[in-house]
Order: sequence, then C-alpha cells, then structure tokens
Amino acid sequence: MRSARGKRVFRLIRRLVSIGVPLLLVVQLTRVGWSEIYRSLPSHPGFYLILLIIFAALPVSETLIYRHAFGLRLLTGLPIFFKKRVYNNDVLNYSGEVYLYLWAERMLSLPNRQIIGSIKDNNIISAVASTSFTVCLVGILIMTDSILLPDAIANASLIQGLSVLAVIAILLAVVVKFRHAIFHVPVKSLVLFFGVHGTRMIVVSVLQVIQWSLVLPNTSLSILLTLLTVQIVANRIPVLPVKDLVFLGVSVQLTVMLDLSSAAVAGMLLTSIVLSRLMNLAILFLVGVHEFRTTRTTMGLASLSAEEELDTSPVDSEFGTR
Repeated sequence: MRSARGKRVFRLIRRLVSIGVPLLLVVQLTRVGWSEIYRSLPSHPGFYLILLIIFAALPVSETLIYRHAFGLRLLTGLPIFFKKRVYNNDVLNYSGEVYLYLWAERMLSLPNRQIIGSIKDNNIISAVASTSFTVCLVGILIMTDSILLPDAIANASLIQGLSVLAVIAILLAVVVKFRHAIFHVPVKSLVLFFGVHGTRMIVVSVLQVIQWSLVLPNTSLSILLTLLTVQIVANRIPVLPVKDLVFLGVSVQLTVMLDLSSAAVAGMLLTSIVLSRLMNLAILFLVGVHEFRTTRTTMGLASLSAEEELDTSPVDSEFGTR
C-alpha cells in the first residue's frame, strides 16, 4: 500500500467497485422488475418523516458536540455540519473534516491547535463509539438468536463472542490509560462526545427498524434486525465505496433467504438513497448561497470599518490631508 504500484492498484480496485456495484445493482433490479419496484415504493408518510430525522441526526449531534468544543451557536453550526455530512458521504472520507477546519480557521477566533485537536478527538471518539456499538449490538443479536444468519455464523460460541468483547474492553482501557498523550480535549468533553455519538446510534437504529416496519408491516422483528445488522456492518467497512448501494444489492440478494418481497425491499431502499442524494444536492446549494451571503456581508462590514477608521484619522499638519 505504501508503494506507488500498490496505491495505483488500490485506486483501480476502488474505481472498479464504484462502477461494478451500480452495474450489478441495475442487473439485480431489472430481474426484480422496474414496474414492480415502482408499484412498491413507500406510501406511508411516516417513512419519509423518519428519513428526514435519520438524515439530520448526525449534523444535529455534531452541532451539539462542537457547540461545546468551539462555543458555536446552534443555528450557526447546523448548516456547516449538514455540508460536512455531504462531503464525507458523497465526496471523500474525511473531506468534511478538512472543510470544517478551513471554515473554523477563517470564521472563529480560536487557536489552530484547539481546532485541530477538537476535530481529531471527535473523530477518534466517534470511531470508538460506532465500533463498540456495532460489535456489541451484533454480538447481542447473535447470542440471543434475534437475527437470521448462516449456520457458520449462528453457531459461533459464547467464548468467541466474549473474546471480541474482551478485545474492545482492552482497547478502551488503552485509550483511557494514554488519554493525555492521545487526546487534546479534557476527559469531561470526551465523555460528552461518546455519549452524544452513542445516543445518536441507538436512536437511529431504533428509527431505522420502525421505518422499515412501516413498509413491511407483516415482517418479523428478527428479519428487520437482520437487515439492520447488514446495514451497520456495511457502513463500518472503511474502504468500501458506495456503501448504500452495496447494502441495497446485498439486501435484494437476502430477500430470498428472508422470505421478503424483493420489489418492496428494493423500492424502500432505493427511495431512501435517491431522496438522500437529492437532499445532499439541495444542502450544497442552500449552504453555498448562505456562505456566499455571509462572506459578502462580512467583507462589507470590514470595508465600512476600514473607511470609518480612515475618516477618523488625524489631519496631516504639513499637507492638510488625512
């Protein structure tokens, strides 16, 4: 991976996956039937309301976190973190963090060390919280037979599950032990970051199951939890591009095993993907207009301030000019 050839190969693989997944998905959906998918699109208004809440969950939670870290007002931070979400999801991983740093450096009167330290610490805590949540949730669901899995996974022993939890506990202990060398913000802030991220993931997971149950009303909870598990695991694969499309493709394949309507599942997930992309596009436009107006207003105020300072400067006694 460090060699030039390795980097080229890795980029080629990512591009092939980015192109191959949508093509494979088109083939899968064609087999299901586009007209059947169209007839199966969600009609329950609650589906779309929950979609909006899930879409806004991350920006709202990060606004609360950086309100504590940067002293941001809620209305000031929301547009920034909605745009940050778009960059991370649809442009490049962590490009949203770069955007946030450049915005904070330009707009906030804070030391660079504090800005970089807060962003870094929040990313580390977010990764720890999401990984811990994923492993614990999947482990609990497997041990309680709450999801439908192949026999090779379903027969995983209790010792194996406890071993994974032990590894997480050791990693958390290491983080706590060397927190002063790793983190910039104080422990109270780290606990707040972890609590906000953990609460968000629990709320979003519950809402996700409720949203799917509105479209698939006669589906058992174990099947819905199986879909949720697949989604969570797919989202935690760091180098996987187009994760939502991968989840859609895998879910369509799983419908046979789960005894679900392929058209209903495809219509439900495809609607979420398309609407999310449209909302991302709308956010880029609206926040861009907002930032342009804010920048122009700031420049105008700065220009007026400079003119006032010039007008109140002392008169030059020799030339009679200011």
